[in-house]
Amino acid sequence: MARLQPFRLHHPQELLLYVVMSVLDFLATRALLQHDGSVHFGEANPVARYFLYTWGPKGMLYFKLAITAAVCILSQVIATKRPRLARGILEFGTLVVTAVVLYSAWLLLGARGHLG
Repeated sequence: MARLQPFRLHHPQELLLYVVMSVLDFLATRALLQHDGSVHFGEANPVARYFLYTWGPKGMLYFKLAITAAVCILSQVIATKRPRLARGILEFGTLVVTAVVLYSAWLLLGARGHLG
């Protein structure tokens, strides 16, 4: 009979950084969508846009939570057999989300007149 292995969290620092950047992504998206200036922003991702315009801000939150949870869970499953691949997935995901956060911050600062 197979013994159950105790749960082990793989790559906790990379996982935490990915989650933190995902939260910042949600907050930046929310700030852009609530911006009350003359520039109006929309969601560029068509799947996220569907959730946003169908269920409002809660839909966007649930969509981003689902994506974040899926990446976290899949990285943990993959890490049991291929830990380096799992770390790479988390690092790449963090890089992509960080780029989105930086772009969102740049858009928001520009719309508020803090750039050039």
